[in-house]
Amino acid sequence: MDGKMDVATIVNGMNSDSESSRKLAAFHLQSLLADPDFVDAFVQGDGMPALNTMVLRENGNTLAYAMGSLNRILELDFGWEQVGIEVAERAVELVVDRPVINVLRNAFRLLVLIVSRPFDNLDYPLQSPGGNGVGPNIETLKPVLKEHVNFLDALIEKLSSADHALCGNALQFLNALIRDGIMTFSETQLMRFVKRLQDLEIFSTVEGLMRGDSLADIAAPVIDFQTLTKVMLRCWRFVPVDLTRQAHSEALFHIRKTATRALPHKAVPSRKSEKQPETNGEVESEVPWTTIGFETEEPSSDLQETGLLGLMDFADFVRKNNDWFQKTLLEQSVMSPEQRCPIARVSMIVTQMLYEHFNIGDSTASPRASAVMEEQLQGDLDKTVQPLLLCRDRLHGAVAHAFFRIWNTAEATVPEFDKIEQLIRLLITKVIGNSTRTATTQEVEEAIDNTSLASLRKWQLTDLDAFQERAWGTDLSQLRKHLHDESVQFITEQRIRCLLEGSWFPSLASLDSSPRQQPNSRPSSAVLSWRFVQLSPNRRYLHHAAYPRKPEGTPTLADMPQRIDVNHISSVVSNVTAARIPEEVRVHEANGNGNGAASKKSRAEKVEENGEGTVTRLHIHGAARSQADGAESETPLLELQCASQTTASEWLDGLLMLLEQTPITADTTRMIGIVEEWSLKVRLLNLNWEDVDWERADVAAAANEVAGEGKGSGGADGVGKGGRAGAVDADTVPSREGLDDDYWYDMGEG
Repeated sequence: MDGKMDVATIVNGMNSDSESSRKLAAFHLQSLLADPDFVDAFVQGDGMPALNTMVLRENGNTLAYAMGSLNRILELDFGWEQVGIEVAERAVELVVDRPVINVLRNAFRLLVLIVSRPFDNLDYPLQSPGGNGVGPNIETLKPVLKEHVNFLDALIEKLSSADHALCGNALQFLNALIRDGIMTFSETQLMRFVKRLQDLEIFSTVEGLMRGDSLADIAAPVIDFQTLTKVMLRCWRFVPVDLTRQAHSEALFHIRKTATRALPHKAVPSRKSEKQPETNGEVESEVPWTTIGFETEEPSSDLQETGLLGLMDFADFVRKNNDWFQKTLLEQSVMSPEQRCPIARVSMIVTQMLYEHFNIGDSTASPRASAVMEEQLQGDLDKTVQPLLLCRDRLHGAVAHAFFRIWNTAEATVPEFDKIEQLIRLLITKVIGNSTRTATTQEVEEAIDNTSLASLRKWQLTDLDAFQERAWGTDLSQLRKHLHDESVQFITEQRIRCLLEGSWFPSLASLDSSPRQQPNSRPSSAVLSWRFVQLSPNRRYLHHAAYPRKPEGTPTLADMPQRIDVNHISSVVSNVTAARIPEEVRVHEANGNGNGAASKKSRAEKVEENGEGTVTRLHIHGAARSQADGAESETPLLELQCASQTTASEWLDGLLMLLEQTPITADTTRMIGIVEEWSLKVRLLNLNWEDVDWERADVAAAANEVAGEGKGSGGADGVGKGGRAGAVDADTVPSREGLDDDYWYDMGEG
């Protein structure tokens, strides 16, 4: 049977008086439409009138089959000139009447196809009047939608459907309505439309879809909705605040009225240009705008950077935080002007920060921006989709409160406003920027509230290190290595000086392994003896002597005949043992181990009230040769018992460093790190950001990413060869032209 005969059979079945024949024909038509040639033959064979008739008259599964077939034909861009407005009216009626799910799904799909069809020169009944190409075919459907006042409610209801296809089609049609509003509504009309959407909880519903597990199935309409939301915010950002407009003047009036109720003693007569309607001929008194936090008495000029969006955010912030706003103004009224955190300025800065963070300025409402949409769909949806954008008002409030909290904690003043602003920008980047797609708004708000000033400064230093690494590249790495070696050398000398000074070490009875103590007896906490150990000035011998009681002074090297040749020491090992620390030892350690300076104890060194603590035992071993077979073996030379971690770290690492071995304790490693970091900071204080050749730094960074290595353009201090970084190319030798005397070419510090 050829194609034409198949078309004729299907059309005859669709025109049959038998309901079962029509249903069977519509069912088979769906599978046949997979072939574009058959679709062309069906349209040319007068199949569209029969199909339109079925869409208008049938119900149930037959209607679902017919609408599904019509959608397939329109998707292939056939038959548009044969679909009339009555078909669109039927689809709208079905959405409002809430039929079975398969009919509803196809009805929404038909409406989406109508409003999203690309513009071309084809003349068809559902085309927007004029065909100007600036908006979808929603203009054709507007008269139909106005007749069904419940359509928008039915549309919103479908956004919560478990059927992903239905949910996606409903959201896509909603996007068409929003896009039309952006392109055709006035400022006031658009604000009313968005207010209606907020009342219907559309934004919170879509926010839930963004965080849901079904995102991959509805990604395209979700990203489109996100883009349109950004477009609306961008539109308000570029609407200037005009006191002659009622909505603008009312917003400012309510802000000022709220402030005046908090500070009636600060109120002054209203200026004529801003005067609200008088009551009984009396002019209302109001607080100055500068008291609220504006820089001048012209709020419209202060709001020039953020426009209507900044005014809307500030008005919303004051409305939601009415009591806090009045309380803060009252507290600031007794402060000096420099101590007051300008509330209005903070609100506008936060608006600008969020605007930049969500990259709102690059959005577009053009229905032709399919390339951008395709790129976003192919990317990581967890990063592309931004559910926090839809609750931007809550984020604005949380970040604004964080600004005031950090301001108060830092005891900042107005000249330091920019510094606090930098910290808050970092807060947005770290907390909001690093939030996952599934993170709730409340979780993000709590994270913002829990971020302290110390955490922000720590992040700031970390970012500064990365920024410096980018600016000076390999030279900074070389400088770090050089400073690390110097720090190790410095701490090595410090540790060895502790050995040269000498220390007292107790010999605790509880750790004595001699047979004088019975195995089952309770260990004593007494001190059996004291041992003084000191390194000779030439660093060749370790002198030591034991005393039953610790004398008042310290013995001299002549008083200590016992000594160990440092060259004979083969290893130094340690272990930590729980023990009771006698009162005598605790007093000795509190006085600084006999050196006259009391040491600050760490938490790990604190001893319980009953004397329980830990003792670090240092075992010094030496190499000995057996007389029998001549083989070398280790023999214990000396054991030192350290009741404090400070002493243990000094002597364990000091002995290891004396033997030119690597230190192993955390205290020594921490001290090396501190010296290295502060040395680096002192060096970097001599550099200016203006000295950096950023173009070359970016090229070097790109080369490092590709090749895994790269060469910097300056010396170890970030200063380029022959002068400041970027002033002279690394491979360029200055010319001798015009020089009479010899000169030296500064190669920078190594």
